[in-house]
Amino acid sequence: MSQKNLIDAVNSIASNFEQFKHVNERKMQEVERKGAADPLTENHLSALNNRISDQSEEIEKLKVALNRPTGSGSGSDSENEEGNVLSSMQKSKEYKQEFCKYLRKGKESGLQSFEQKSLANHVDFDSGYLITSKMSADIERELMLNSPIRRIANVTPISTDALEILDENSELSCGWTNESTDYNKTTDVKLCKKIIPVHELFVQPRVTQKILDDQRIDVEHWLAHKLQSGFGEEENKAFLYGDGKGKPEGLLKYAASNKEVLVQNGNKEQIKSDSILNMYYALKETYSINAKFLLSRGTLQNLRMMKENNTGRYLWQPNLDGKGNDTLLGAEVIECAEMPKLSANNLVMVLADFKSAYQIVDRHDIRILRDPYTDKPFVKYYATKKVGGAVLNPNAIRIMHMV
Repeated sequence: MSQKNLIDAVNSIASNFEQFKHVNERKMQEVERKGAADPLTENHLSALNNRISDQSEEIEKLKVALNRPTGSGSGSDSENEEGNVLSSMQKSKEYKQEFCKYLRKGKESGLQSFEQKSLANHVDFDSGYLITSKMSADIERELMLNSPIRRIANVTPISTDALEILDENSELSCGWTNESTDYNKTTDVKLCKKIIPVHELFVQPRVTQKILDDQRIDVEHWLAHKLQSGFGEEENKAFLYGDGKGKPEGLLKYAASNKEVLVQNGNKEQIKSDSILNMYYALKETYSINAKFLLSRGTLQNLRMMKENNTGRYLWQPNLDGKGNDTLLGAEVIECAEMPKLSANNLVMVLADFKSAYQIVDRHDIRILRDPYTDKPFVKYYATKKVGGAVLNPNAIRIMHMV
């Protein structure tokens, strides 16, 4: 992937959007003249809409791939001494060799020796062995590439079982100082501690021993891909729908019991342009300047045909500089496959300053346990990772409800 690929994709989407607008104008004229659009016009418009969606997705992947960090990204300044020891252990060539022996043949004596020497505390081998730093980096990179919510939310790696945050539930105490200032009267900030725990997520890929015996197959790469796919799918659903019990708290699940973040559309079938405006202006400017829309492809394709009532300008506009994203009312648009479809009573669109609104917590100690017994003739790998998530600031979120 190169910068030229990105430039070509941007030029292509610009051309297709011009065609899209032309065909959409023709459709509206046909509806006005005959009461319905010609089927050929409808099909042409739908094909262009799908093509623009595909190109937008391709552009987003190109940008992430070009800008992603080259390092492993698996550490943090907050790691404790044990975490640093583990990281150093995982990076060694000897550990990689012993880990591959374990994956292929189940030989674990070398890994046990590594972990016993590297850690002062007791190691529970029944929970499996740490993956290599290369696998950890590959999985982290692919999770970021394929998770729209990870890309826009606040993500913090930790080495403990929870992230503790001081939450201010009132405005900051501010003012001008002088000799007679009574600081006690101006200090009305109430602090409470919000705890975001990590929850254990598992994936169980399986493979035949014959494949594992083939030295031409990069078993590390194969397993990293399988783990990323499984972890990524479950994470994305939890970040939206999780109830916080044994899994992260989801944005849409939070909205179900916190009605203040909802914007009612006033129509069960079609999104109204006025509702989008109400949604946007419901956020304080502090949050709206960094706000992004999160929605499904189908909802986005519906919005792509909408115009501002006063100016006739299309609400959706493609990004043509190859840096940002496509926009809706000037705010970036992020497509998310896990968002609900455009249907009655669904929460179809989120507008939020996601860095302020949603916190993801990661522990990068992914562990693997090899199981050649319970699913013969297959070898299963029971892999676990720990991740948490929660809404931090409801004032930075608005969600459209189709009612």
